[in-house]
Amino acid sequence: MKKFGILFLVLISLLRSGYAEEGMQQRINRNQNRSQVAPLEKKLFTATLKDRFPLNSRAFHIILQAPEIPYTPGSVIAIYPENPKEKVDAILKILGDETLREYLTKEVDLDRVPEGMARAPDLLSSLEKSPLRASELPKLLPLRHRYYSIASSKETTPGEIHLTVVTFITEKNGHQAPGLCSNFLCREISLGKKLTCHIPDKKKFSPPEDPIPPVIMISSGAAIAPFRGFMQERSTIPSKNWLIHGGRTKKDDFYYKEEWQKLIASGHLKITTAFSRDQEEKIYVQDKIKEEAEEFLKWIDDGAIIYICGNSKKMVEDVTASLADILGGEEHIDVLRKSKRLFPQ
Repeated sequence: MKKFGILFLVLISLLRSGYAEEGMQQRINRNQNRSQVAPLEKKLFTATLKDRFPLNSRAFHIILQAPEIPYTPGSVIAIYPENPKEKVDAILKILGDETLREYLTKEVDLDRVPEGMARAPDLLSSLEKSPLRASELPKLLPLRHRYYSIASSKETTPGEIHLTVVTFITEKNGHQAPGLCSNFLCREISLGKKLTCHIPDKKKFSPPEDPIPPVIMISSGAAIAPFRGFMQERSTIPSKNWLIHGGRTKKDDFYYKEEWQKLIASGHLKITTAFSRDQEEKIYVQDKIKEEAEEFLKWIDDGAIIYICGNSKKMVEDVTASLADILGGEEHIDVLRKSKRLFPQ
């Protein structure tokens, strides 16, 4: 009985030491399996960065070569970003394990700190406060994809996907950092390099299959993107279209101005703009809707379908409230939604 007790203790000791010496790679594999469950349910595609050019000091037009990716105007694409090399290098210097490079670049959210680590704005700051060996790291948080509205039509730009991407800076506890995916697309990834993406099943909205109903498109800032795809398709057929677009200044926020002007000249587009900082009194798209209420109501009487795409939930709410005012009540908004004439639903 005594021998059995000794053997049992030895066995427990071996099991414990085996777990303690488990390589970081096995933990990585487990974490990857967990973090990739959701993406594996989607069909992942590979796209190549074909071109990009600035639209202003913050926004860029991105062109992806992606002949195999199915989409229609109004579709959204999910982009899987990679972490900046300099941040990955700094973390690897602390951890001392070069085998983690690809894992830290493509799988881990370096801007979020998991429980069990020193509190800090990001993973690097946490490790600088309290350095850990690779084997001591808790489960790191998975890197999440970001969504972008597609700004093109396959009919006009076959084999390509166009995006309108605005870079930005976030601040957390006095720590400033660029938006991960926007910075990746606009500044980090080199032309000709590949990236991973997928097309979500649920689209925000799409242009009507029937070209006869007029279309009113209301947007602000870079949220004009899907309407570029709409017009690339609808400008090839007889159609009636009205774009009401807003931003801070005409100089910076009138994206694709030359394209819109050509569509106006060809008779395919009516356009109304509201740039809030170009005059002393701030003017927004909802104000323009009220100003042109009589014309707006004529379009609705003609069966117009209305699409709203804003860079904030408040913008959509404010525009919807203006629509309710000129229509005479919220019940008319409900009627438009039920008849599939107001999007988003």
